[in-house]
Amino acid sequence: LKEGMFTIYLGDVPEDVELISVKLNGEQFRVPSDVNIFSIVETIHSNKTHSYTLKVPLHNPIIIQKFSKDVGAMLHILDVNYTLAADPEHKFYYHTVSVTTLIDVSPPSFHAVCNKTGISFQLDHQPSDYLWKFDIGPDRLTPALAAKHGYIMSNNSQSLLLFVPQLAHGFKYTDISLKGFLGTFEILVKSLNTSQVRASTTKTCPFNSTEMILCSTSGWMTVVVDLSLVVKSNQIVKETSLINELCVPKETDGNRVLFSFPLHSCGSKVELSRGNVIYQNKIYYNSGSANATEGVTVQCAYPLAGLHSLFSTHRFESDKEGVGSIIPSKRPTQGS
Repeated sequence: LKEGMFTIYLGDVPEDVELISVKLNGEQFRVPSDVNIFSIVETIHSNKTHSYTLKVPLHNPIIIQKFSKDVGAMLHILDVNYTLAADPEHKFYYHTVSVTTLIDVSPPSFHAVCNKTGISFQLDHQPSDYLWKFDIGPDRLTPALAAKHGYIMSNNSQSLLLFVPQLAHGFKYTDISLKGFLGTFEILVKSLNTSQVRASTTKTCPFNSTEMILCSTSGWMTVVVDLSLVVKSNQIVKETSLINELCVPKETDGNRVLFSFPLHSCGSKVELSRGNVIYQNKIYYNSGSANATEGVTVQCAYPLAGLHSLFSTHRFESDKEGVGSIIPSKRPTQGS
């Protein structure tokens, strides 16, 4: 069973008797056969007998599987009926064997490690892997999904490796400050047959980022901006606000600022564009010049189809996080 298959040995077969067919759980196959359901290896022995070794993978559809609630394991059943023929009379002989095994169906668990740029997940393969599927939120983890969201995924005979960069799709963020934030990523383990969640691997790691913008499913924009990237060299920002000047940063540290505010507040503008709803605001700053018109535009874009409530100051709910952008801009001058 270590190889993930049934291995059945039929020995002490006289040299004038040969195996001509096998019946596996009621389905007949000639020997030799070119099907990939099973393999049979014949071995000749010095005592003028020979033997046959039959191998059938446990995950093959021909194997009968029954879940045993009593022991919480999957019962695998294989009934084998050998048909042998003797020369020269061509007399037929039959031999029947039934093999069963219980496979522990405890869901697998990923090993997760934090690093500076993301989280690495590793799953060592087991014979029972075919019982499970892995999801990121509502989506099945596949090479196509990994490529879509910028994950790095590899899958060989030994293990499944997944690297998720910080700020990638699927992260949840807490304790956001100018010093850093916590990022949590979860992989769900589901039954392949029922899609029921049986377990999960969740990893939380500390990260740092000079700039970041998060657009939550509950209608909040949280943004860290480094104004050193837009002000003149050696200038220090003295005051910052959003379009509504009463909306000031939660934190400041030199030229870095942190704002967190509901999308429908602080003078945000809303527009529809190519099937998306875009919520836009601006961070204006005063670096000591007489005409402080410079600023940075921050915006969150949500797919219109995924919004359950639109233009409501009381409720905001989206199927997915929005996509944020940080764009340098200018404050309109008076009279313009």
